[in-house]
Amino acid sequence: DILTNDDFRQERLAQLELLDEHRLTALDHLQIYQKRIKHAYDKQLHERTFKVGDLVLKENQHVTKLEKSKRGKFAPNWIGPYIITHTYRSGTYHLASLNGKPEPEPLNALQSSTILLLKIS
Repeated sequence: DILTNDDFRQERLAQLELLDEHRLTALDHLQIYQKRIKHAYDKQLHERTFKVGDLVLKENQHVTKLEKSKRGKFAPNWIGPYIITHTYRSGTYHLASLNGKPEPEPLNALQSSTILLLKIS
């Protein structure tokens, strides 16, 4: 069952035409997959907004190794409470301690879960 040159060329051209169709199908599947993943991610995303005067806890990102070794898993994950003194549209907040001392750097709450709202009733 040996193919002649003409038969081989025709067979190869048919394969190449199918290859373009396979690529387009793969691209369609990729776009559908990306939309599904984006929808799942957006469903999990909770936009949090805070107002001036809200009491919040700040994530303790600077736990030293010494403190971790002494206290282990009992080292504090959150520090505060702090009062929000100024808000920006970008999700950045200026904080101050309860005695009124302002924090030197603003905090961006959209980057990660760095602020936790305290509900006091």
